[in-house]
Amino acid sequence: MDYKPATKNLASNGASVKTSVSDQRPEVKTGGKDPSFIGSYRGSFSLPFDVSNYQNKPLAEQIAQDLQQELKSLGFQNATGDQPQKLLEVKILSWSFDGMVNGDFSYELLVSVLDKSGSKIYEKTLKGREEIEGSMFSGIKPGVEKNMPDFYNKVIRSIARNNKDALVALN
Repeated sequence: MDYKPATKNLASNGASVKTSVSDQRPEVKTGGKDPSFIGSYRGSFSLPFDVSNYQNKPLAEQIAQDLQQELKSLGFQNATGDQPQKLLEVKILSWSFDGMVNGDFSYELLVSVLDKSGSKIYEKTLKGREEIEGSMFSGIKPGVEKNMPDFYNKVIRSIARNNKDALVALN
């Protein structure tokens, strides 16, 4: 997954925002899956094998990095001090793709905006599911490789850029 922010869209007055992304997926918290786990391909006899994120980077770290780029492209300042104007908190509740010939990608994120005093001023659960079409000869892998960048970009943009209520809370 390689994220590139959309063209600049100054949706901010330059507010200082700190981001926090945590991986709350049960399979990661219990140690059953690596933090870089993003989904499963299925091979012979439908046995799953795990797929890791780009460069085996933890998913939460990847989302945090890309979300900072996204916010910057919207005109927000990356908070460097202990007292940012706002905190954008994202909790990854689920994130996975699965399939053999065809499959799907699904995610669930809890997105919150907190003000300077730590009071929650916005909270929403973002969920999505996308079908992935593979082929009988090569399985789901080509479909994942083709579609996952677009799915990922859509998720990152749904946190702020395409989320008017979150943008209002962040300003």
